Amino acid sequence: MSICSIESLVFFIAVFVIYYIVPKFLQNAVVIIANMVFCYLFGGTKMILYLLIASVCAYIGAIAIKKLDNKRLGKAIYILAIIVIIGLLFVFKYINFFLQIGQNLQRVITGASSIELFSIIAPVGISFYTLTILSYMLDVTYGIIEPEKNPFKFLCFSTYFPQLLSGPFNRYKDLGVQFTVPRYFKEQNVYDGFKRILWGAFKKKVISDRLSIVVAEIFNNYQSYQGIYLIYGIICFAFQLYADFSGYTDMVVGASQVLGITMPENFKASFHSRTVTEFWRRWHITLGAWCKDYIYYPFLRSKLVLKLGNWSKHKFGKKVSKNITLYLGMFVIWFTVGFWHGGAWKYIIGSGLLHCFYICIGELLDPFFQKVNKFFKINTDNYSFHLFQRIRTFALVCVGFVFFRSSDITSAVLYLKRSLMINDIGMIFNGSLFTTGINVTSAVILAISLLMLVVCDMLTYRYEDARIWFNQQGIVFRYIIYWIMIVFIMLSLNLSTEEFLYMQF
Repeated sequence: MSICSIESLVFFIAVFVIYYIVPKFLQNAVVIIANMVFCYLFGGTKMILYLLIASVCAYIGAIAIKKLDNKRLGKAIYILAIIVIIGLLFVFKYINFFLQIGQNLQRVITGASSIELFSIIAPVGISFYTLTILSYMLDVTYGIIEPEKNPFKFLCFSTYFPQLLSGPFNRYKDLGVQFTVPRYFKEQNVYDGFKRILWGAFKKKVISDRLSIVVAEIFNNYQSYQGIYLIYGIICFAFQLYADFSGYTDMVVGASQVLGITMPENFKASFHSRTVTEFWRRWHITLGAWCKDYIYYPFLRSKLVLKLGNWSKHKFGKKVSKNITLYLGMFVIWFTVGFWHGGAWKYIIGSGLLHCFYICIGELLDPFFQKVNKFFKINTDNYSFHLFQRIRTFALVCVGFVFFRSSDITSAVLYLKRSLMINDIGMIFNGSLFTTGINVTSAVILAISLLMLVVCDMLTYRYEDARIWFNQQGIVFRYIIYWIMIVFIMLSLNLSTEEFLYMQF
């Protein structure tokens, strides 16, 4: 079953109706049942089993570390729970990555390899709900929250169905506490929530699924194309991924709002960013926050890094010492981000270390660029310079997206090399470029839809939330936009629906 299907809509409406009909003390029971049904529909019994094992381990481990009088036993139970949760993630997602490294090393040494890879299919969304559950245990350890004693309230949090497949990441102090109080039917929440679901479905079905046709044609046959065609393919994939992932987030936030649950935002006009650092403050926001709070800051505060800082301070001076520890921390966090995306070097490079390189080089060269701007008297505080910065940042990010979409590093490098062979600019003007894989009607629908997306992001960048501006417009204008989205979705139902790209993680 697909998220963007009639079956999913019927499932959610049924949950919505039952959720508000039953007495308030049964709302959490409805949530837990809906969570289990959702898991079965999208991930089968394997997903249910893994979620329950991870949830039970987290629940018991958190209570043990804080409530057991025998601190040594409590710590042992807590560590065992962490090992089980991370161990399951490792086996399902990353074991073949290390086995492949072993294969390569054995081939280098002996000329052949006897190591065999495992044939394992990971539960859908395992990387998302594993980190969500781990954040609860770590927050308990840090004293940010108290362990939840009610197992059913905790199960509402750890298995909450809208966020399971592709996030966003939640903290117990934000999401879990909402299951400790009754949620009341509010007409405005329902109205705004379903509008948000409509916008998310529009981005997924009309934009992402349509762009996926173009992207598949170009990326799967990149050796038959070059220059402008391949650049066009990169841009199309960037918007496909953005519409796909942010569309899912819109649906999650909207569905939760209908149920009276507040969820964090995960995207804020990402492609309007003027630096790579700003891009990551606006793209997959909750992943960045998770990595900073649970990896980056603890790493910088670790005894090993503090000793390294003191040693380098005496050896090289305070400024150099600070840079060494900061850049080492940057390397660790970006390697983790890339590795989280999947056990493959293409993710580690394209979604991790490449961005680390961008940010570190940008900081190191910033004094030089400031001198250049001052020497040539370049006004850096005007729209044209900001536009240049946005285009530059988008281009840098797109290089990483090529690694993300390609089958391996070799294919990504060849794709990028062929994209530099520009001798076909005429394709832009005769229109043939924009109908690659799709017909003229579909290209027109796509162009209008992308314009709506870009305008929405422009408003979000200016107002923090495009809905602030949109809700101030006349009712006729607003309903014209609603009906355009509905009609375009109906015209896109015949498209082959691809599952959300981040569901593989």
